[in-house]
Amino acid sequence: MKQFLTICILVFSYCSIAQDGGNLQLAQKYEQNGDIDKAISLYDEVFEKDPSPYVYEQYLKVLLNAKHYERAEKIIKQFQKKSTNPLLVQIDLGYLELLKEQTSAAEQNAAQNQKNKKKSSQPKSDKIFQDIVDNFSDKISPYILRECSEALLSKTGNAKYSIQLYQKARKDSKNDYLYAEELGSLYRQNGQAQEMLNEFVKVLKQNEEKLGQIEENIQVFIGTNPQKQQEISRILQLQAQKEKQNKYIQILYLWALWQEKLYAEALKQAKVYDKTFNDSGGKIFETAMLATANNDFITGENGFKYLIENSSGEAVQIYKTELLNLYFTQIEKEQTRDKARIEQIKNEYAALYGQMEKNAKALPIVRNLARIYGYYLGQSDSAEELLYTVLQWTGISAADKAQVKIDLADILLYSNKVWDATLLYGQVEKDFKQDNIGFYAKLQNACLSYYIGEFEWAKSQLDVLKAATSKVIANDAMELSLLIKEHPGYDSSYYGLELFAKAEFLTYRRLYSEALQTLDTLLASPFEYDLYDNALYKKGIIYTAIDRVQQALDSYEKVYNNYSESLLADDALFAAAELYEKMDNIERAKELYEKIFMDYNGSSLAVIARERYRALRGDAHATDALPSSGMDPRSTM
Repeated sequence: MKQFLTICILVFSYCSIAQDGGNLQLAQKYEQNGDIDKAISLYDEVFEKDPSPYVYEQYLKVLLNAKHYERAEKIIKQFQKKSTNPLLVQIDLGYLELLKEQTSAAEQNAAQNQKNKKKSSQPKSDKIFQDIVDNFSDKISPYILRECSEALLSKTGNAKYSIQLYQKARKDSKNDYLYAEELGSLYRQNGQAQEMLNEFVKVLKQNEEKLGQIEENIQVFIGTNPQKQQEISRILQLQAQKEKQNKYIQILYLWALWQEKLYAEALKQAKVYDKTFNDSGGKIFETAMLATANNDFITGENGFKYLIENSSGEAVQIYKTELLNLYFTQIEKEQTRDKARIEQIKNEYAALYGQMEKNAKALPIVRNLARIYGYYLGQSDSAEELLYTVLQWTGISAADKAQVKIDLADILLYSNKVWDATLLYGQVEKDFKQDNIGFYAKLQNACLSYYIGEFEWAKSQLDVLKAATSKVIANDAMELSLLIKEHPGYDSSYYGLELFAKAEFLTYRRLYSEALQTLDTLLASPFEYDLYDNALYKKGIIYTAIDRVQQALDSYEKVYNNYSESLLADDALFAAAELYEKMDNIERAKELYEKIFMDYNGSSLAVIARERYRALRGDAHATDALPSSGMDPRSTM
């Protein structure tokens, strides 16, 4: 009999729970459908039988949204008696009072509001929230503290009471470093820069490994606001001057200078840091590398030279290598064109290469040296000999050798040794069929075929490359394939495309005068009208490469004015805008950038153009260099 009664009770309980669950789901469905009265009625039934935290939260949300404040207050107080975290429920009560105050204020007109306003009255919600803070005990667990802080932040919409809560917990614990990370984040959300930095410095004193996380938090505070960036830098500068032995203030100040791209000032700070904290050149090196990456070559050079002069051992070779790489970057960006200077850099590379073991560590040096020989000193034979020698090394991987073969093939192609080049590209393609280097080799072979007029074969290879895993290679293949497809010529003879391909090959080989003559021949052919925009755009690229800026601008202008429907119109606008920006003709640059994102808003350049426009207008703070759309004259495309 007892067993039977037990079974009956269990079955009844199960049915009751199932019914309550069904009612809860039905209440939620009524709520979603906007039938709030039915939803409230069902929630009320469920809550009476099952006053669980989940049901409470769902029920309270509906009541507050429906402004049923009296009923909401009743269930808050009812639930508070049973809750394992009554403080959290007390916050709900404060939130209820806040909503009532906001509703009351909204219902009164301005005149009534002024008439009824009491000068010294404290809103009831403020009193409840303040009581929560004042009565908070250090015996309450950190978990509940965090829950209450998050609830106060979300309910009130500001960090005031959450900050006070952590401050009280810290004071009660008599540990000035407690909750530094939480307080730093709250000050960040509250826009309090000085207090935020103070707390983050405390975090770093406890755990230096959190530096990256702290820098991210500060960057979130700054966002894209240059005023906030300046505020952070100003505060850190003053603190760095006052607290010269505070390592973490000095680190953050240096980081702030990096963010503002003030690399010359950052280098001074890095040197001070190095001497004060025996950093062994770490921050100086980092500053020099950042300066170089952002085209501040003077600061980069000064940094590397300082390190070379003040270092010893293996580090010196590292710094010399980076200094030479800086010089090489200047050559590649065509900021160094003097043959005597390039010859000097070549000799320094050769001397460094002679001191190194012939292994993978020497590869970056030897590859750059080969490029200087081949592309900038007209000594292709020396470049080829050097790279053929590297291929005989035993201490490098197959992937490294493949990269050297690509370098060698590119130089052979540059020297018009087409068949030798295609053989090397073919080897790499065969050995690395599913790797990016293999895709690149296949692309170069397709371009080679295009250059010499084998258009159908080139297109067949390019169409395969459209599925390449490298987005850049796939896009390049797609563009060239489309060019071939759309320009067979009026009689399918490919006459115009042959001229254009020849001009592209001459451009790749930097035979600019011959390339311009070939493009002029194309532009003089009335039957090749559909290639005029391509020819004019290519002329703009060539003129830019040889510093004939006005002629470059004229060529680009013809593209975007006369061929506004061309796929190259937005590219021509962007290239021209960049040139005007370099000439300090800011108004004209802004005008062209604006035209891109207004008239060509579907272009991949539209977002970049908008950012450039805002930066020139002075209402945006660019923290990273934006890419250029200008086609490199060395491009194979």
